Amino acid sequence: MALIPLLASGPLAVFIAALKSGAPAAPGRSGAMAGLAAGSQAAVFNAMNCFDDSPLFVITWYPLAILVVVSAGYLAGVRHLRW
Repeated sequence: MALIPLLASGPLAVFIAALKSGAPAAPGRSGAMAGLAAGSQAAVFNAMNCFDDSPLFVITWYPLAILVVVSAGYLAGVRHLRW
């Protein structure tokens, strides 16, 4: 569960930096969507490289790990995307 947020930290930082150049009307929601995109990319990368995951494991732990990244994106958006 710790690998997906670790893999998503780089893309999340890039997404937040890209959003910072604009002026999002809802910074928290924009950060959460950036977190969802980064977490989803990290989950796909992890799933493609880890072949011993059972469907129950994927259904249970991947969404929780992505939720951690979405929460981090929300907090980063509220903090860094204000204008």
